Amino acid sequence: MINRPLYPLLTALCSLTATGCLADASYDLDALVRGHYDRSQLHAHGYDWAAQIGDGRHRAEFWFNAERYNCAKILIHNGVIDSISNAGMRKCRSRPRAQPLAAGMPVHRTNFVDRTLMPHFCCAKAASRFHVSPRDILTLPTEKQSHHYVVYGQWEQNDIHTFTCTFSQRGQLTSLTRTS
Repeated sequence: MINRPLYPLLTALCSLTATGCLADASYDLDALVRGHYDRSQLHAHGYDWAAQIGDGRHRAEFWFNAERYNCAKILIHNGVIDSISNAGMRKCRSRPRAQPLAAGMPVHRTNFVDRTLMPHFCCAKAASRFHVSPRDILTLPTEKQSHHYVVYGQWEQNDIHTFTCTFSQRGQLTSLTRTS
């Protein structure tokens, strides 16, 4: 547990390397706004269809990017993309394990996370488990330990709360533990 008098110093040091976990991961799709809706463009950016609300001329579609562990919400009006924004992961949870593409090739999903994305994945899981906004969570960069990877994180809510995510060497989340 972090000693309270050391917290300001630790926070200052960590702020140099700590990252928040809710960066706008759909930024790569901004160029598609106001353009004609075309699923192949979304697939080209690494997104797979997950869910839809409404149909016809006015609808919201949710697309999942496994590499970024991001769910994007796309509002479509008369065949034109009105807006693209981040959506809660719950909107993309019902996605199938394999989504056939236009060419008929399935996309196989894994439960493995790239080392560079572990802090974001850990943050999203912690936010969900501990009922905290991802915007309030800070994570440190991934640390390689003997036979696994570790990501440390924290949030403040009346007090400082810390947690640790442990990943296997292959990148599978093996534990999420609240440490204070």
